[in-house]
Amino acid sequence: ARSTLAERHFDGYLEFCLEFELNCNSPRNQRTFSEVVFYHDLLTGTGAVDCRAGGILGIPYFWHWIDPNPRHSIVALPDSIPLTEIEPPAGFERYKSLADVDRVPTIFLSDLVSETPRYRHAGCGEFFTFGWCSEREMAFVALMVSRGHDGRIVQQGIHVWSELLCSFAGEGGGTVHVVAKVDNTYDTLDWSSLPAPVSTEEWLADVGTGTEVDWYNAVARSESEREALRDTPVPEAAVSRIRGLMREALDGRL
Repeated sequence: ARSTLAERHFDGYLEFCLEFELNCNSPRNQRTFSEVVFYHDLLTGTGAVDCRAGGILGIPYFWHWIDPNPRHSIVALPDSIPLTEIEPPAGFERYKSLADVDRVPTIFLSDLVSETPRYRHAGCGEFFTFGWCSEREMAFVALMVSRGHDGRIVQQGIHVWSELLCSFAGEGGGTVHVVAKVDNTYDTLDWSSLPAPVSTEEWLADVGTGTEVDWYNAVARSESEREALRDTPVPEAAVSRIRGLMREALDGRL
């Protein structure tokens, strides 16, 4: 399913290999390429507009830290309790309410795999999880790091996106490093050659400027977050729902 989605979404795996002089027959290359495209297709949105959803899982976007805050109009299901009236979870005591919490990967992704929708908003109905750019990218990078990829979140102005430093087998042998720039707010994925020989540590540290970008990266690459994600139960209902959405995407209905 991953490789099929990857080939349908872009010009094709073969063209990708030709562009970067990669061994198109390498199982490692096929797996890396398809994983990046697959997880992007799962989590992406289509714009920075409240309730705007996209990707396979249809996760809505919500602005945060503005006045009025649209998240203050979200209610928790099944009892329709406003998030503003729910205490933040343990470890998030500095936030006024659940509506105000920055949705780290453990919150964003555990909600995503709940049995039934967790939230409702008058503008976009019921949904399982939600997030704006930083929350989507923290979840994406956390998942990709758990899959063995080196990832960072980069900030420019008020917007952030993800970048992955991917290793591929070259056509003539050796390793070729290719950077995947993934924007899960605007549904873009671009591949480029590593511009200069740098260490992985130097590459990971080059994240742009912003008051919270270092925190985003620390959370996304946190071992404790990954451990918590590994321990998150995934009910059969969630598995069935996500598989159904994947089949719809493969059939061209999404």
